[in-house]
Amino acid sequence: MHILVIPSERYLPKDRPLEGIFQKDNAVALRDSGLTVGILSIELHGIRKMIGQRRFFVHDRVVHTKEEGITVSRISAIAPPNRYPRIFRPFWVLKGKQVFKEYVKTYGMPDVIHAHNALNAGLLALELKKEYKLPYVVTEHSSQFIKGAFTPWEKRKIHTVFSHADALIAVSPSLGEVIKRYLSSHQTVSVVPNPLDRLFENDTRLKNRAEGVVFFSLAALVATKGFFELLESFAKSFQGDSAKKLVIGGDGPERDSLEQYASELGIEKQVTFVGLLSKKEVKRHMEACDVFVLASHFETFGVVITEALACGKPVVATQCGGPEYLIDDSNGLLVPPKETGALAVALQKMANSFDSYDGKAIRMACLHRYGSAKIASVLQSIYNKLLEH
Repeated sequence: MHILVIPSERYLPKDRPLEGIFQKDNAVALRDSGLTVGILSIELHGIRKMIGQRRFFVHDRVVHTKEEGITVSRISAIAPPNRYPRIFRPFWVLKGKQVFKEYVKTYGMPDVIHAHNALNAGLLALELKKEYKLPYVVTEHSSQFIKGAFTPWEKRKIHTVFSHADALIAVSPSLGEVIKRYLSSHQTVSVVPNPLDRLFENDTRLKNRAEGVVFFSLAALVATKGFFELLESFAKSFQGDSAKKLVIGGDGPERDSLEQYASELGIEKQVTFVGLLSKKEVKRHMEACDVFVLASHFETFGVVITEALACGKPVVATQCGGPEYLIDDSNGLLVPPKETGALAVALQKMANSFDSYDGKAIRMACLHRYGSAKIASVLQSIYNKLLEH
């Protein structure tokens, strides 16, 4: 079976290597299950951004590469501003059709299109279905559904994409409930989580017991990831307690403000900002910590949580959409988002009890639910059913 995966974002670009990472994990899982897998990457650049980066030329042609045994076909082009969705999104689809034709010339026609997000990949999948009679699956990850951040025109397009899809997937039950508003009455949504990166399925070392407690958090340093609340909560519980440490991974526009806030709270010596991390570095920090914390305002899933669980770590997370699907009494604590008092209590409780959790049991349960072989098997079953019709 030949599956063509279409991300709505760029696929692992050099300047932002985490873009498309979920799609990569899905593609690798499918490849390892014996399927033929290809990926299309439509990489559009605004003129102003190009000038700002002193880049004055883009090859408007398709380039094929082989990455981890997966064929990746990319096109890079100058695009209209994405603030004008009625112009930008059709242009994205036009470029997608261009790269698709080149992909088929080289690697043959796929059996199934797997689009990640209705906008923009689903729009392209819909056009390919009309022209080539190809069935398509949509996996929805977008937090824009939770924010309700679509224009009326985009909402109509999403409904059209969903209504013509042969199968619909949400990465968590809460997201599935939200996207049902865009569906026809007869349609259903399957819940299929993102698979673990293979790196986290490999043997992991559980931390040797040492003095103190290390909390680790990882996300983009933006306001909606809850780091200001996390710092305030950490200060409420542990300000001045040198045995309690907080390590924060990731980068973003709020980094300077967060570092300043940690200083204002008097916890700057207890908090370490480690910046952007590779997957290997993420795993090393997961293994070295005692507890993982995610204080987001909303999450459609929470891959970093599954990575922490795969390393046998208990988790403190907010009830913000995805974590409720991942956390129970056996592996962590849930608190309401934006409530620093509740988060402070949970951090204190976890500091006193983290070593009572069974790290090996947490890891094995995570691998059973989110391992790449398990997710690939579920997806392959979905593909088989739609090809039977």
